[in-house]
Amino acid sequence: MSYEKVKQITITKDNKIFITSACNNLIPLDYSRWEYKGDIYSLLLDINSGELQPTLSTSKGKYEYYNLRVREWLKEYEEKNKDTIPRHKVYGIYWWDVKQNLKVDIEFKTFVDNLLKEKVPKDNYKLKYEDNYLIGLTKFGFKYSKYSKAKEFNYYTSKVIKDNLSKYNLISEVC
Repeated sequence: MSYEKVKQITITKDNKIFITSACNNLIPLDYSRWEYKGDIYSLLLDINSGELQPTLSTSKGKYEYYNLRVREWLKEYEEKNKDTIPRHKVYGIYWWDVKQNLKVDIEFKTFVDNLLKEKVPKDNYKLKYEDNYLIGLTKFGFKYSKYSKAKEFNYYTSKVIKDNLSKYNLISEVC
């Protein structure tokens, strides 16, 4: 399946959204900057659906964090409204079309507005695993070592890493 690897997302003061991305199918990757023809609500839904895939380095993990929060909200929303959401059957599984139902949904817009206004600590964090600290991420997990080599992460990145590696029960410590 084709998707866009997002290197950078920029929102201007007049709410125009510019994305620097490359198609995952083309090698070598050819990054280009283009204007996204939607609003922030559509952008977050496109990220959630996998059409746009930011990395932890994209805006220092901010959009990965937003995606994590949107995913949690969608699960709660679906559970709360499971009897009223129109569904269609695809490959034997019932799906509901998020974009069609939530794009104009006031609850979703309110959630996103609050998410964007959220006060985020400026502190950096070290992630602790047992008696060691995380020093890097690998394809299959993470590397860890003693405190002197601990890698520092901003708030967004630390939250995303903790969620992705939740089975390890990582602990955040302010630097």
